Amino acid sequence: MNLLFDLYGVLLKTQSPSALKALEDATGSGPELWPVYWDLRPDFDAGRVTAEEYWEQVKQRLQLEAFDVQQAIEADYAGWLEPDPEMVDLVTSLGEQHRVGLLSNIPEGLAERVKERHTWLRDFHSVAMSCDIKVEKPDPEAYRKALELLGTKPEETHFFDDNEANVAAAEEFGLIAHHFTGVETLKAVL
Repeated sequence: MNLLFDLYGVLLKTQSPSALKALEDATGSGPELWPVYWDLRPDFDAGRVTAEEYWEQVKQRLQLEAFDVQQAIEADYAGWLEPDPEMVDLVTSLGEQHRVGLLSNIPEGLAERVKERHTWLRDFHSVAMSCDIKVEKPDPEAYRKALELLGTKPEETHFFDDNEANVAAAEEFGLIAHHFTGVETLKAVL
């Protein structure tokens, strides 16, 4: 069995309320930050804009006062580093019996920190990060590149993601896709 995993909401936790607040504070914004944050994120995740350019776009779109961009970058990245220990333990135990890969939408600076902190990613058969492959989910090209790196075919690969749009796109691409809602999602497939 071939297994391809999303990173956030599957192996690493999404931003906590305190991390969200820290980023709002760093940018001098509030809840109005989040629609813009996500709307502009695809180009940042795929490496088409730098972190500095991304935060400048956020500032302009929201008409925010000047803020320390490096502080915003640090606050953003810090909120994306906490693992889900149960999932990490389970997935890292599967590498001897199955081909295990990763496909994540993630900007370059954060990807560097994730790889440095979470050395268990080195045990995966492949790691496809949007900043490296220059395309993000749900673009079909992201799935194609991830499978090429993993050395598997769509119809032979189970894909797990917490984002329903990414799951739908993966299914359309031909993957056996699962909407991840917790470790039981994976256990049921295994």
